[in-house]
Amino acid sequence: MGWSRIAGPLPVNWLARAIVSGFVATIAMSFAFFVGYGISILLAKVPLVSYQNGNLLAGWFDALIHNQVIDLAANAFYVTMVIHLAAGIGWAVIYSLFAQPRLAGPGWERGMIFSLVPWLLSLVVFMPLVGGGFFGLDTGAGPLPIIGNLILHLTNGSVLGGMDAFFGKGAMEERAMCVEDRAVGLSVERSTSI
Repeated sequence: MGWSRIAGPLPVNWLARAIVSGFVATIAMSFAFFVGYGISILLAKVPLVSYQNGNLLAGWFDALIHNQVIDLAANAFYVTMVIHLAAGIGWAVIYSLFAQPRLAGPGWERGMIFSLVPWLLSLVVFMPLVGGGFFGLDTGAGPLPIIGNLILHLTNGSVLGGMDAFFGKGAMEERAMCVEDRAVGLSVERSTSI
């Protein structure tokens, strides 16, 4: 007898599915971060909208790439990446255990809805802990930390939910085949005992 959830028993290989899905989703989120960081560098340096010309948006992009949170992550890059990966896999396990069976809709949508929880915690717990202030407002980048953080978490959530659903289809088909085999076996057993 295994541990069960409100939505029923844990699926076959649920932990492996969660780890792989979380790993892939965290890599996708990291890729989105580096793309966004590169775009922010370009937008902070565009001559027509540069901060030197008094453009507020360019100033926000400049502050987004030059702040205490980015400096902390850059100074401990490998530690930051290990923590980021571990957190991504941890959130994937939480998603698989508690959120996935309770949310409706396609996998990518369930993952995006779930991603709002770590997004909010990132802004109200993590950001203040690393010097960015609540919602990242101490970085001087205006609303960009909130928006960027949301985009990153939605990316993570959509990939996490999509991967979990993709792997789950195989597990559901396998489970359906086992139930069908069991029903056929019972039918054969009944017919031979008569």
